[in-house]
Amino acid sequence: MRNKIFILIGTILAISGCAGLSDAKPFYQAHTQVELISPTKSIKPGEPLLIGLRLKMDPQWHVYWKNPGDSGLSPTIAWDLPEGFIAGEIIWPYPQMINVVPLRTYGYENEVFLFSSIQTPAKIDVSNIVIKARVDWLACKLECVPGRAQLQLHLPVSKQAPVVNPIWQKALDESRKKWPLNLENIHVAAYENKGEVIFEFSPPSVIKPNSQIYFFPESSEVIEHASEQVLAKTEDKHVLTVKKSHLATESLNFISGIVVNQLGWENVDYAQALVVNTHVDVVESPVSGMTTDTQGKSTAGNVSLTLLVACFFAFLGGLILNLMPCVLPVLSLKVLHLIEQSHTRRNLFLNGLVFGAGVLISFWILALGLIALRSLGANIGWGFQFQSPAFVALIAMVLFVFALNLFGLFEVGVGLTALGNAAWGKKGYSASFAAGVLATIVATPCTAPFMGTALSFALSRSSWEAFLIFTFLGIGMAFPVVFLSYFPKLLKRIPKPGAWMLTLKNLLGFSLLLSVIWLIWVFGLQKGINAVAELLIAFLSLSVGLYFYGKSQVKTKQSFLIKYNFFIFIILGIILIMGAISRPSSVVKSIDGQSENNTALAWQEYSPQLMQELKNQDRPIFLDFTAAWCLSCQVNDRLALSDAQVIAAFKTYDIVPVKADWTNNDPMITAALHEYGRNSIPLYVLYPGRGVAPVFLPEVITPGVVLNYFRKHLERN
Repeated sequence: MRNKIFILIGTILAISGCAGLSDAKPFYQAHTQVELISPTKSIKPGEPLLIGLRLKMDPQWHVYWKNPGDSGLSPTIAWDLPEGFIAGEIIWPYPQMINVVPLRTYGYENEVFLFSSIQTPAKIDVSNIVIKARVDWLACKLECVPGRAQLQLHLPVSKQAPVVNPIWQKALDESRKKWPLNLENIHVAAYENKGEVIFEFSPPSVIKPNSQIYFFPESSEVIEHASEQVLAKTEDKHVLTVKKSHLATESLNFISGIVVNQLGWENVDYAQALVVNTHVDVVESPVSGMTTDTQGKSTAGNVSLTLLVACFFAFLGGLILNLMPCVLPVLSLKVLHLIEQSHTRRNLFLNGLVFGAGVLISFWILALGLIALRSLGANIGWGFQFQSPAFVALIAMVLFVFALNLFGLFEVGVGLTALGNAAWGKKGYSASFAAGVLATIVATPCTAPFMGTALSFALSRSSWEAFLIFTFLGIGMAFPVVFLSYFPKLLKRIPKPGAWMLTLKNLLGFSLLLSVIWLIWVFGLQKGINAVAELLIAFLSLSVGLYFYGKSQVKTKQSFLIKYNFFIFIILGIILIMGAISRPSSVVKSIDGQSENNTALAWQEYSPQLMQELKNQDRPIFLDFTAAWCLSCQVNDRLALSDAQVIAAFKTYDIVPVKADWTNNDPMITAALHEYGRNSIPLYVLYPGRGVAPVFLPEVITPGVVLNYFRKHLERN
């Protein structure tokens, strides 16, 4: 709980105080020297720029961390940047505990540097840049004094690599040692039991003997700050027990913060602060009074259960993926192929297994790629390849060609492709494997129910656990086809091949064209309308080329000449596609298009600065992570978030709707997802305000679900 007396005193003094103005020189107020500093002496366009706020306090005075604890206010920075410059959130060094009995606060004494990463535009037309910021802080001893300063920093622009400023570079190097890190070799799980929050750290070797560990929460109403935190060791983990805050009346479903080990973590040179972003499970068995060994065994079972549940969710998510509109046409084509092969049970089952192998191997490749990128420090998520316009155009082209084949414009298996079928004994195994790969590729922009939880768990755990969960995703997706191929009697209930199959093929062709239209829309949001026009002309050229190819499959005297036309139009189509892809981006934010569908909700574009401003205002926030290529997101936006009752509820509860559009690769949004412990979309986060921890909505939402969450978390008693 914040100390109301301190805040009242601070508010009174803030009214009577005045803000100072400093131009790259220290400004002194409220027992604190403040200034903007840069570890480099210049700016290079297009490269990130680190700007630090230096606060040097008088002896025995302190300022606060982002969560001040039982009292106090954290420093804030309101940036005033040139056009094209984007500031990230403050990088907070880990704090120290400051005890004023009976209260405990978190902050900094002596001196602290609060750095922010600022993205610079690729082109800067001026030779000198001015970085401006309004800084507010509260400095305390026993009494508290607020401070405010208008600071600015001049930096020249240079095309050369920035020259290091040795004084502030040393300050940056020292500050980095106190920045919280995500350490892959340390696994953290959290549980809630009878008013306590229990953290488990494994393996035990990561914590050195005689370590003292303390958890600093991001929210002020999660734990009792002044209570003792008890660390115990078992054979296979360390357990940290923390008393839950009496203000947190409901069960915690997510907890975030940092864990500080003053001795440092094993096998890490200097990192003392470990980032914690994890779900909280409720433990029914009693914990208090247990011996250390018993406590370890009880919670160990829950870790195994969590992995088991994640695998089960992954299997269910894989099953449901088959029903997604981006996957169903490909799956239907495979079932159609099974019907054609149903006269031979062995061949039928082998085709099903090969399809399953294509799905499973594709998921394994995805898993290995994601794990490798994560190990290199990249923040990526499920479906990230659809942020590439080249990939979107390629998949649209493949589906368009498949649709033309279903309409009978040309046949597969004639000419050169017949050699491939001959090599496989004319059993179509290559086609089955390719169908499995394609189904997996087109499934990646979809996040089915249960799947987001499994994916988040996978990419926050060890590599082998992530690989296991991706395996169950693949098994779930491949299961229907493999199941049907093993029980051919189920296929025999379907009418024998005949004229109805031609009609079905045409219907599937039209469904593929719907997918193509969706992909072209995504491509348009990424590249602009001119690129879309060029892509459509390319598809027209491809269709003419494939028309001539189909004609060449009928043996006539003109077949040789027709093949020339085929090659000309195909090559022209490929050139046009490459031209469309290489066009400079003319990005149209999907948030704008969605605003047209729903003018009643004034969606604001996500930025760390906006989120911090809204949090400072203590406004309820609804944060929507979405993308044009995410079909689940689009369905939710149109069915749930455009509902009249939901729109009215936004106004009633004064909720600020914020949209994080992930259509294009955006490191800022990727990092934000990572902070929430997620790597897939859709993701809906509700901030109730009043210092209450954020609440996560399900991946699939309805108007009723949204309204229930609003009533439960926003109605004040």
